[in-house]
Amino acid sequence: MKTIIKAENICKTFGSGDAECKALDDISLEIKEGEFVSIVGRSGSGKSTFMHLCGGLDKPDSGKITVNGTVITDLNANKLADFRCKNTGFVFQAFHLEPKYTVFDNISVPLLISNTPKKEIKEKVNSVLEQVGLTDKIKVKTAKLSGGEKQRIAIARAIINNSPIIFADEPCGNLDSTNSDIIMTMFEKLNSEGKTIILVTHNMADAKRTKRIITFKDGKKIDDKTN
Repeated sequence: MKTIIKAENICKTFGSGDAECKALDDISLEIKEGEFVSIVGRSGSGKSTFMHLCGGLDKPDSGKITVNGTVITDLNANKLADFRCKNTGFVFQAFHLEPKYTVFDNISVPLLISNTPKKEIKEKVNSVLEQVGLTDKIKVKTAKLSGGEKQRIAIARAIINNSPIIFADEPCGNLDSTNSDIIMTMFEKLNSEGKTIILVTHNMADAKRTKRIITFKDGKKIDDKTN
């Protein structure tokens, strides 16, 4: 398997002076194509910061990050946005859906950004809604969905562009155990279909369903084991 994410000597600090906080302290690690990896640790351990850097949502103070063959730490804002659109999908704890928009409109956003033809948008939205089992919700405004349904729509949006990598930051954090199981089962299926998935979580039950667990503490990687 080829390396799809490679982080080399990553450092990231927030604040300054007495308020300075070193979120990541010389982190280096590799993730292979097709892996299902969880990054665990207490709040403030640096796990979400690391995900944001590897996903191109932020830049490190120093170090090098290569994703799917591209050194993303060298890209300007426009090229980075284009790279994210083609290579990554994101699922967040807070869903980040527009409540006044319909399910169709929410899922369509990445396709609109990439100038996909209207006919193709409709076909792709229908396809991913079938994958997440919510075809009957296509015209419903997301404000009317349950938490579990919202997260399934967020996953549909994350995979709409067929991106090879999915980053999930505490995707089950706002869900009950039944819906958490549904979401984790969906990630397992996507991984079995070849997607590389990086799950950030504090829930060890969810982490144990992944194939590899990386533990962060105080901005450092302290453990890395295969399940």
